[in-house]
Amino acid sequence: MFEVRLKYSIIVALSLVATAFFTADLFGIFYDTALASSLLLIVLCVPLLSRNLKWYEPVCALNVMFALLALAGIYLAFTGFTTAEHALHRFPLLAQRAPLTLCYVSVWILCFYAGYYLFRNVPVEGSEDRALVPALMGKQAGAIRLLSLICFSFALINLSYNVWLYNPVDPFSYFTSFGVSRYRDQVNEGFYTTLGYNLFVVALVFYRYSFQVWSLRKFILFSVLLVISLIAVLSRGQIFFTFSILLFLFCLEYFFSRDRKRYFRLATRIVPLIFVLIVFSYFARLVSVELFLAEQAGNDLNVVEAFFEKFSDFGALIFGKGNVPNLPAMIVYEDHFGSVEAYLYGESLVAWMAAFFPFFDATYIGYGISDTWYPNNVGGIPPGVVHEMIANFGFLGGFLSAFSFGVVSVLIFNLVVKKAGFLIVVAYSALFVRFWFILPKVEFSVLSNAIWLFLPTALVYAVYCLANKNFRWPIREKL
Repeated sequence: MFEVRLKYSIIVALSLVATAFFTADLFGIFYDTALASSLLLIVLCVPLLSRNLKWYEPVCALNVMFALLALAGIYLAFTGFTTAEHALHRFPLLAQRAPLTLCYVSVWILCFYAGYYLFRNVPVEGSEDRALVPALMGKQAGAIRLLSLICFSFALINLSYNVWLYNPVDPFSYFTSFGVSRYRDQVNEGFYTTLGYNLFVVALVFYRYSFQVWSLRKFILFSVLLVISLIAVLSRGQIFFTFSILLFLFCLEYFFSRDRKRYFRLATRIVPLIFVLIVFSYFARLVSVELFLAEQAGNDLNVVEAFFEKFSDFGALIFGKGNVPNLPAMIVYEDHFGSVEAYLYGESLVAWMAAFFPFFDATYIGYGISDTWYPNNVGGIPPGVVHEMIANFGFLGGFLSAFSFGVVSVLIFNLVVKKAGFLIVVAYSALFVRFWFILPKVEFSVLSNAIWLFLPTALVYAVYCLANKNFRWPIREKL
């Protein structure tokens, strides 16, 4: 198997280099940027050579997003950075700086690999027909299923309450206006909160944990609960935040599945469709904003035409607007820290704590850069993990931090493989989707989102375990 992966990796690497050389005329002065992007793609193939590589390793999650950076580099080189919304430098300077930035990212990733593979234990999962985390059985399964129903009911009450606050007459418009959720007009008096929406995730996780084998009835019920949950969370207007729940459940299912090989083959077909759905929802959100503005101005909007217009501008919207790791903004970060502003020495790495301690003085560098360099921009311009490390420790310190981050990541992975349990895999799946996967695009403060994805489940499960010792559940063996 290793020899096969090695052969294919060499073929892919040579193909990328050959493609970059033979397409030089397409890129003009940005040829070096395209070549450096191809080099980055080659570096990302290195983990394919590792022994018994598992798709749910942190290195795989990081590399998926870094691959989007490489594709963005090729796209921006091909278009001459004309669609790059956050490019502040002149084109000749971009042609010089962008390849160097991409090469730095490649070396940073190699330093991450060094720390990662120095401490990586070869994962051994055992039999393919046994779940890594067996589901509950008997009365315990019935109890956790009842708890799932209770959690879902409370979450649904929270959703119904929010609809009553804003659109009691036309509930459908509450969901179709998700692109402008912050600008909704509150009709009834009350306190708006989505805290109860966390119980949707708890309900889904508990329900899946309550049975060992899927049946048609269970699949239909789970699908209904999932669709309602996604619609509720999507109403807040956060696209990735919503669909990361779906990716989280897909990751978690692997640990519960009794036929992991078959499930993996199925997941490789479904996950790409999820990403298509994410892009579709992003375009729908943009159209929702345009529809809102048109209604405010008293104009009509051809929704279908507006939607197809977004698809025709796919490259500019995805790669040019910074919806993937933002190459032009990375160059701005290199200019800012160490000259305009001193290095942070770890301040931004603990910003995630502000989500749990209201009086914690957090440093969000994405907003600071936006205020300084992009005064007309709404929101922050996140650096990505590579340039956040530069902002904290400088260019050389960034390499050392990459090595350290690789060590920490693989130690967590080793723990999951060695002592996989219900709460451990729930927490790990949340970190995999909302931390490692998205980190090359954002900053360390995103860790709070990962924690919020598994913390409610952990808290409710802890209450269940305490109650299970002191309370006799009024349920039958089989529900």
